[in-house]
Amino acid sequence: MSILGSCDIKNRKMRVIGSASGFTLMEMMVTIAIIAVISVVAVPSFIGRLPARRLESAAGEVSTAIQIARLSAVKENAQATLLLDVNAESYSVTVNGRTVKRGNLPAGVDLQAVNLSGQATPAAGGLVVFDSRGFPTPPVDVFLQNTSGTTFTIQINLTGSSRLIRG
Repeated sequence: MSILGSCDIKNRKMRVIGSASGFTLMEMMVTIAIIAVISVVAVPSFIGRLPARRLESAAGEVSTAIQIARLSAVKENAQATLLLDVNAESYSVTVNGRTVKRGNLPAGVDLQAVNLSGQATPAAGGLVVFDSRGFPTPPVDVFLQNTSGTTFTIQINLTGSSRLIRG
């Protein structure tokens, strides 16, 4: 082998080492800059939507509690009670003296009022009783509101089914 041949082998090795995959510093800086710009735009938008998401979640939880009360009454052929506590911002479902479901509303969501058959809300909230057929006594409207003033109404009709209404 000649000297020239050994230089050729060294050049090939250098080319292989020099072409190793990876990111350059410039590529990394551009990527970080793009992520920073997207974060600056997206985070305030996300934070602004949190109160609405909390309200939707709370409305879903209360609606689920209503359905659990109704179904538990039918399943156990007994009365089920749904207590909506305005002061404690909480709800609970009780069947045959045992609590089946209990929950608190998330921070920033208020249980504004419970309208029992068109009557004003009692100071402590409302008690809805589902009979063994799943019918409520009385029909109820539950009003939830978040810190932004957005409201959700949950209507429980005479048959015991509930409906969510935004606004």
